Amino acid sequence: MVNINLIKYNHRLTWFGVLIICVLIHHFFGFNGHYGYDDMWYAKVAHGITNGQLDLQSDHYAYRWTLIFPLALVYEIFGINDHSSGMVSIGYFIGILFLMYRLIKNQDFFVLASSFVVFNGWLLYYSDKIMPDIALVFFLFAAFYQLYQQRYVRERKHYLRAFLFSLMIFLAFITKGTVLLMIPVFGFIALIDLWRNRNRRFWWFSLGCMMLLLFFYFGLLYLLTGDGMIRFKTITSNSYFNKCSYDQLPLIETIRRIGYQFWDLLLKSDMLASIVWLIPMVFVILFLKRTDVNSRLKFLITISLTLLIVANFMTISATGYVPMCPDPRHFMYFIPITAVSGIYILQYLLDKDEHYLYMFIPTALLAILSLLLGYTGSAIVMSAYAVLFLIRLLGLRFQSKYMYLLLILPLFVQPVRIMIKSSEGNYSEQKALIIDQIKPLKKETIVVTNHAQSTIGNYLLEFDNSHVRFITHEEFIRTKHKSNVDYLLLKNGKTRVLSNTTHSQLPKYAQKANDLFECIYRGNNLTLFKMDESKLSNTMEN
Repeated sequence: MVNINLIKYNHRLTWFGVLIICVLIHHFFGFNGHYGYDDMWYAKVAHGITNGQLDLQSDHYAYRWTLIFPLALVYEIFGINDHSSGMVSIGYFIGILFLMYRLIKNQDFFVLASSFVVFNGWLLYYSDKIMPDIALVFFLFAAFYQLYQQRYVRERKHYLRAFLFSLMIFLAFITKGTVLLMIPVFGFIALIDLWRNRNRRFWWFSLGCMMLLLFFYFGLLYLLTGDGMIRFKTITSNSYFNKCSYDQLPLIETIRRIGYQFWDLLLKSDMLASIVWLIPMVFVILFLKRTDVNSRLKFLITISLTLLIVANFMTISATGYVPMCPDPRHFMYFIPITAVSGIYILQYLLDKDEHYLYMFIPTALLAILSLLLGYTGSAIVMSAYAVLFLIRLLGLRFQSKYMYLLLILPLFVQPVRIMIKSSEGNYSEQKALIIDQIKPLKKETIVVTNHAQSTIGNYLLEFDNSHVRFITHEEFIRTKHKSNVDYLLLKNGKTRVLSNTTHSQLPKYAQKANDLFECIYRGNNLTLFKMDESKLSNTMEN
């Protein structure tokens, strides 16, 4: 006799394997290069660790230990290259999927929830970047996993769950400061539980473990640097005015941010697929007064709504009101949690025919709004969902597995769009140029270029500047030129944009390079010149 549970287990396991393959396909065929700023600095810090160097006194990037130490280990074993650089984030991303696989027992649930995560677009985009964001998502989801298991799994491992819960939050804390946005969420759940006399041992032991971990952490910093608060002082000393310095910007900017920019970001970045179901669910609870909503669903709804409210309003600064900057990567941390919530909400809503109207209305309105604003990805997904629910309203029934399939298919739009856009870049070409033609040069050579290209160039040289070194235009102007050194000028329109520089903002010698210097390579928005110092005198002063 065939074991039905084994079939479901195998189906979930097969889908888990398919998702891993999708992540790897994205890395090998959709990778569009590096930003040239934070990511390259993390790579440099990790490279320094392999040589026994770590600057805890002035470098706030040196405190992202959950990224830089695993990355240093990978570099030590496999060398510095894009595949090595992607391993750490890919590993954390697969960890998120594994926890979701363990958390959700129902086959269809796992397929849909994991699709909300993998095909979100932005999570997949950052899945191989040298950034701490995917690590943060993993640790916060792992903390949620322990909390969920504590509440809804029968074996009561209170102290083990509490320790793992606090450990995951601690690791998130040393990964990135965005963890602050989750503390009020977990704190709110803790207050509700303590008020109702539930899970008291779990919460008090979690608090004790957290205090102990922080004590050892700050103690370690004191032993290493002589100052337990050095991390916060380093962050403060490296802070700078930017477009999200709301404490220094006019009040209207803060009002715009908490008024609509966060919700606009969710719509623009296609992050609504697992969240939109909250709208009809809240309506059903508040206005239809449903009494059949179980405790698990109430918990998931509560945590999801609290996540969104905190993400929109909470300050990340202790000295002023500074909401989180509206950038997709800063808010990816709640996607796996809302994905789990979303499927349980969907199950409840799909069970009754009358709910389809309440699901059709918000998806149709969001589809229209997305079309008006020109947000193609969200317009496609929301339109597909609206049509699906309209068909259901008209009386056509689907088996649940086909309903889930139709909910998944529109999610492929954003990842495919990102991969197509990636193929339009020139990262592969610049990488080949640097590794195959510039790196092998034996004579001392300095390559002058924009900021992003200079950091990417030195990374592709594996930070070996014994013969070749990339510098910025500003560094070139300050450099004392040597007669025994070759100077090359690398112009790259893609990295110039990443450097927030227009062509007219380039130095005169770079603007007039075609007239001044010999072109030795020309490609896709990518040009390499051999600089003639005798022709620089009339342009350097400008």
